[in-house]
Amino acid sequence: MYTYTLRFENKHLFVEVEGNTWLIDTGAPSSFGNVVVLNFLENIYHTERLYGSECRNT
Repeated sequence: MYTYTLRFENKHLFVEVEGNTWLIDTGAPSSFGNVVVLNFLENIYHTERLYGSECRNT
């Protein structure tokens, strides 16, 4: 069984996973952040460092 801390702040839901804070369901079609892999409930999620057009400018 997994236990995660959820926080509701400024109309957004956040979860703490392995010492990192994640914003849940932003509506964005992809995930992005400073951590490139999220292991959540035995599922692996890959993220990008930047989002959208910012990725094309690097």
